[in-house]
Amino acid sequence: MKQEHDSKKVLILGGGYAGVNAALRLRVRDKAVHITVVNERGEFVERIRNHQKAAGATLKRLDLRQVLGNGIAFVQGRAENIDTAMKQVLVKTATGIFPFAYDILVYAPGSGATAARTMNAFRVNTADAAAQLKDALRQEPRRGLTIVGAGLTGIELATELREAWPERKITVYDRHTLGHGFSEKARRYFAATFAAMNIHFVADEAPETQDIRIDCTGFYFPDLARRSGLPVDAKNRVLVDEALRVRGFADIFACGDAAAYGFGSEAIDFAGCQTAMPMGTHSGDAIAALLRGKEPEAFRFGFPGRCVSLGRKRGLVQFVDKYSGAPREKILTGRVAAIIKELICKMTTAAPAWERKTGWPIYTWLKTRLTRRGGQVASRAA
Repeated sequence: MKQEHDSKKVLILGGGYAGVNAALRLRVRDKAVHITVVNERGEFVERIRNHQKAAGATLKRLDLRQVLGNGIAFVQGRAENIDTAMKQVLVKTATGIFPFAYDILVYAPGSGATAARTMNAFRVNTADAAAQLKDALRQEPRRGLTIVGAGLTGIELATELREAWPERKITVYDRHTLGHGFSEKARRYFAATFAAMNIHFVADEAPETQDIRIDCTGFYFPDLARRSGLPVDAKNRVLVDEALRVRGFADIFACGDAAAYGFGSEAIDFAGCQTAMPMGTHSGDAIAALLRGKEPEAFRFGFPGRCVSLGRKRGLVQFVDKYSGAPREKILTGRVAAIIKELICKMTTAAPAWERKTGWPIYTWLKTRLTRRGGQVASRAA
């Protein structure tokens, strides 16, 4: 039977963890609505494996069209402008710039949309950036490595590179302690692992050297929302309400890294698949509710923990407070933690694949009413 809203168009900007999960969950909930995903790349990038790619690992290519499956349209291109009055997005493709109309828009471009190499420093925030670093390491196998930033990305990259390049000099610099944002037990384990793997850590600004320099200091957010008149914070992240709708725009949702959802406190700064997947999935559920004439529920989220790979044989699982994400003095380490980390990485692609194949809303996450409780700790997860 034909549904009343079968002509409604949902346009999703971004084909990463948030955008893909939004599209697939909406398709599971509603078989009639027209869904289009716009993304610059034709493949789904497992960003949480970029450090492996930079170290030389060969990763399986995931065609984005296959990840989305039948029933979801895909356009390879870059969104240039959002016209909220006309309810359309200008998208630049290989053949020109075209307008795409929408009834509901999902803003999920992610982060890391800057040049792979700037100011003589490489990055691993995109697939292209990781590939550039891998090539540079192979071309100059004797040069030492200076990694700027000892957060999760810097730690994972340093240990992965050490296993790939056992003779290289690797030095990690950070103004904070090694593993800042983690518990004391975790920081001690990081320090012991670095010592065992002959990775040097310096609590200071990184000096200018002849080393290959790699910037692991933070996330970078596109300015598309700002240029299009959407409300954003100082980092260009879109401001949303409790249901993840953009403030002042009932027909636009924002999810993933590019959404400034504070999980109870706007001081909390988390990004990565552990937040992007739930936010994307919730957006799909919320849009399905709107199409049925219902108001979307508030987004509920609880911090499950933080998993860190330390090469292929070691890892660390940091237990956290589910409301604020603050680290607890409880960790798992070693091979067991490495296995848990790998299983979680596999889940990020397996969960949407299960939903596509079965047509059932399988993926779920820890849910608490964080918007009611609020957190007090500023932290970051990848």
